[in-house]
Amino acid sequence: MNDLQDHVLVSLRRIIRATDLYSRKLGKRTGLTTPQLVVIQAIGALRDPTVSDVAKAVSLSLATVTTILNRLEANGLVHRERSAVDR
Repeated sequence: MNDLQDHVLVSLRRIIRATDLYSRKLGKRTGLTTPQLVVIQAIGALRDPTVSDVAKAVSLSLATVTTILNRLEANGLVHRERSAVDR
């Protein structure tokens, strides 16, 4: 590898490490994971979102967001209602 590639890889590793440390700090402070916090933020920013809307907003799969929402709902942090016009 050349010097530029080495520099990019080291920089990416630093970013990943900093993100991991910040995520752990947030988890200790809030009791929530970073994806849970991101989903809660998306719900707050969207108006009456569907699970699909949230998944698109946070760039996660529908299945992943559904799992996150199930946990948030079980902890009393979100409330979901089935749409009258949805299947």
